[in-house]
Amino acid sequence: MNPQPFVNTTTGEVVHRRCHGRTQDQCPSCASLYAGDVKQIVRSGLAQNLESGQQVWLVTFTAPSLWRPGTPDERGGVHRFYSKYWELVKRPNASRKQKAAAFQKALCSYCTKTAREEAKIAGRRVGDVSAVVHGPSDPLAGIPVFLDAFDYQAAAAWNWNLGDLWHRTTTYVQRAGGEMVFVKAVELQRRGLAHVHAIIGGADLTEAALRQAVAAVNDSLPENAGWGPQLDIQLLRPKGDRKRRTIGGVANYLAKYITKDSAASIAGLAADHPHATAHFNRFRNAARLHAERHGRWTPGEPCPEEGCRGELQRVSEFSNRLECSRRRRGFQCAGQARDRTEFYAHRLGLRAHRLSKSRRWAAHYKESRTRPHTYLPIVRLGGQPIPLTLTRIHLQRCRWARRHSSTASQGGKWIRVARTDRAPPVPA
Repeated sequence: MNPQPFVNTTTGEVVHRRCHGRTQDQCPSCASLYAGDVKQIVRSGLAQNLESGQQVWLVTFTAPSLWRPGTPDERGGVHRFYSKYWELVKRPNASRKQKAAAFQKALCSYCTKTAREEAKIAGRRVGDVSAVVHGPSDPLAGIPVFLDAFDYQAAAAWNWNLGDLWHRTTTYVQRAGGEMVFVKAVELQRRGLAHVHAIIGGADLTEAALRQAVAAVNDSLPENAGWGPQLDIQLLRPKGDRKRRTIGGVANYLAKYITKDSAASIAGLAADHPHATAHFNRFRNAARLHAERHGRWTPGEPCPEEGCRGELQRVSEFSNRLECSRRRRGFQCAGQARDRTEFYAHRLGLRAHRLSKSRRWAAHYKESRTRPHTYLPIVRLGGQPIPLTLTRIHLQRCRWARRHSSTASQGGKWIRVARTDRAPPVPA
């Protein structure tokens, strides 16, 4: 979908490689490959922990409401979007009772009330006005009703500090329940804030210990800097339990959130609606200001090279790469960095990776050929298990491609060719 061209400087041969996109809106082909890698890591770690008898929990951490201080209740609301209702609509075996219950949760009270008041003013019968339900492609879904009531600076700061918040959470969980392993996926909501879906395992870990750790994290931070009030914890049971969720189902659950639309795609849905466009413009501006204030490298800062007295300057008007000012004057200084301000503004201040895991999660387990649903470890010569990571899966795929390639690799240096079908970025 978005191949990257490379040319051989010796032979002139041009080949196209994968763009390594992680989300469906960037590249469906690369996103499906990435989702398969995520499923392999999640399945191996789950099998490893469940077969060893450890408690494994599926936990969903949410963001706080982030309304401005003193906002009245009637102004602190969003355009309701309930994704489970649309999943039931697509499901052919769903009952009417299930759909009716989900429909009541999917109603947008503000839009329904506004539509009925407009009908009353126009002299039309209020009972003929149907209830408003926002669909997945509706630009208003999940957006705050009153933009002035939403604290965009706090929202950008919360996305920015999500990695530090998760590190603090793991520290408090280990204090409450001993050693733990985890794998987590970060999902971006329709309003721009992030959710964290994590699988946490530990021998002495309980639901009470998890809730106690999250409460301790919130107490140690200022208001609206910790987790939100909604905390969903589900126990994943081993094979043979009727109430258990299958290992494959949990892996698919996390892989779905990993490859969900990026911040650019979510903001792109709002391009045709002025209210939603204003929301994301305010969010981007707040994220840009926060990145300029707390970002590592910006133009004018000292050169990172030791002993150099130069300053970082932008290479060109449309480039985010910075280089040392002394380098342009003839000095042999290789100091350079990248200005990440626009990158973080584009991601609404989110710095956390889509997928991360602890080192001891999935110590490279593979499924046995003779015993189905049994995972065996692959060990080094020294006996230590090899951690299963995305990099290791990628290397295995490259080795397999080299072994099964029908053409011999040619010498020469491969360089990436600049894409000519894209317009230069427009400065903000």
